[in-house]
This record gives sequence, C-alpha cells and structure tokens, in this order.
Amino acid sequence: MAGALVLTFASCKKDDLTKDFTSSETQQNGNAKIRFIHVAPDLAGVSVKFNDISVVGDSIRYSEKSGYTDVAIGSSESNFKLDMIPVLDSVSPGGDVKYYTPNETGLIASYQQANYMLQKDKSYTCFIIDTMQVLPVLTPSYSGYSKIITDNFVTPGTDSLLVRFYNASHTAGMVDITFTNNSTGAITSISNVAFLQNPTFNSMTSGDYNIEVKKVGATLATANNINLETGKSYTFMLRGIMNASGDKELKIDFVTNEN
Repeated sequence: MAGALVLTFASCKKDDLTKDFTSSETQQNGNAKIRFIHVAPDLAGVSVKFNDISVVGDSIRYSEKSGYTDVAIGSSESNFKLDMIPVLDSVSPGGDVKYYTPNETGLIASYQQANYMLQKDKSYTCFIIDTMQVLPVLTPSYSGYSKIITDNFVTPGTDSLLVRFYNASHTAGMVDITFTNNSTGAITSISNVAFLQNPTFNSMTSGDYNIEVKKVGATLATANNINLETGKSYTFMLRGIMNASGDKELKIDFVTNEN
C-alpha cells in the first residue's frame, strides 16, 4: 500500500508531515478516517486534536488504540490541523514549573493538509512511536518518530482474510513473524521486517492461530489461540523493549482494519 511517511520529533520544532503525500486533485470534498495507536513505551500520554478538538478523549497512552475519526479534508487551504500534544504529567511543588513528557514545548507534531496528506474515502493508522533507549524522558535531546500508513485493502475472497505486520519496537531490530493455524498446521511467515518498515498484506484462511515473533530463531513474543475471521483485515504489531519486563516487555498486539 502506498502512502507511508516518517517524521522526526525534536524539541521546540513543529514538523511537516506532508511532503510524501501528493494528489492530482485540486480540491477534495469529503472525509478521510484516521486512528491512533500508542506504541511508545517511554512516552506518556499524548493529546490528539483535530482543529483544536480532542479526538481521543483527554489523551491516549501506551498500548492504547483510538477508534477511527472522520476528518473533513477539503482543500489544502482549508482549516485542517491535527496536533499531537504531550499531556501535563506533573507540576513542581510551587506550581510554577510544568513537566511534560517527552518535552516541554506543548506541541510535538502538527499535521497539515498541504499536498493532500489525507485522501478522501481512505482510512489511515497513525502509530505514535519513540526511539528512547537510555536517555531520561525529560530532556531536550529526546527524539522519536511517528508514522502514518494506509489501511485500505481489497476485500478478501471466500474463506480468506488479510494480515500484515508492523514492527514498532526500535530495540528488536529486524524480526520474523509466523502464523500457525491450529487446525490445519498451515504456517504463514513474514520475514526480515525492520523497524518502521511499511507493511504489506498477506492472505490466509480463517481459524485460530498461534503467533510468534522471532529474531535469528529466538522467540521474542507469542500470542496464542487468536481467532481470525473470514473477510476481515488485520494489522499485527510488535511493541515494547527488548529484555524489559512488565508493561514495557515485548508484546504482539493487533487491530482490525477498515476501508
């Protein structure tokens, strides 16, 4: 699927996320749909606002997923603004210093409709991703990534479904994922998936599956007895940090896509 884009966050900088999106249309009347998935274990809550109105409640936090939000796209000159803002986590004892995560700018990314970033009648997922390793969260040297991918797909045929895999763990490096059908023993593999690599759809039959993510043959994460239904499309993802425990450990997660 076309339409992938990467941005780099930096403190006190508003990033342009539109340069890879182009359209031959001079005007788009209609809606697009976009949802947000927080897969940044070292990033706290993020408020997401469309034209200053929240689309994820007060904030979205690690491992949480929003539903799709309809976005009236219009022309590139129309009032279209989609902002990601770190939530206020705490204040100093005197109340004079406010601490945000990951920075103190109040705005970590802004999406504009120049060059038609979103296309009418299309669906998108925005992954909120960080690349933190050893740096403390509250530093001006924080850097991270966000990525938008398109969700649209051709409806699967009889007794089939679609899966794709997104590697959202910067510490895992290149990994493989296998889907084993518990009834038939059939195995579907997606190999050598790098961090942030744009995913493509693979066809499988419906059923209950055991799923493994491996790195050079070593198992990093598993998910067992996952029921995948005929006619549906799924995005699986790896999130978390290598060798971490608790909420930040490597995990397999998934969502159902919409056209």
